[in-house]
Amino acid sequence: MNKNNLTTFFLTSITFGLLSPMSFAASCPASSTNVSNISSCTVEGSGSDIKLNFISGFVSSTATSPVGGNNGKTIGEQRRLAFIKAAEIISYQVVSPQVIEVDARFSDLECNANSAVLGSAGATGSIG
Repeated sequence: MNKNNLTTFFLTSITFGLLSPMSFAASCPASSTNVSNISSCTVEGSGSDIKLNFISGFVSSTATSPVGGNNGKTIGEQRRLAFIKAAEIISYQVVSPQVIEVDARFSDLECNANSAVLGSAGATGSIG
């Protein structure tokens, strides 16, 4: 497996917590559209609202072709749209009265000829 050809992501944290109305990000565009360079947005679903904070790895302006239903025209845009699509799916399946906040980063993860870490996630806090 060639590390240079492996696209990996790192989901750094999912925080369940109370957010004041002033802290909500703008609504996310639909995952089927093109999205400008936004730093955060909120997906509103029937089960929960998910606030996405695009921390790092989402501003790549490297041109690419749309693929697999992802209409992004740059690597950064495709990454943001992939996270928005995942949040759209989850927001209808997970029921939570609290906003689910995701701090997301794309970064290199461990990879060698025999194995690769494709993603990682963890909570940074909880509600007691």
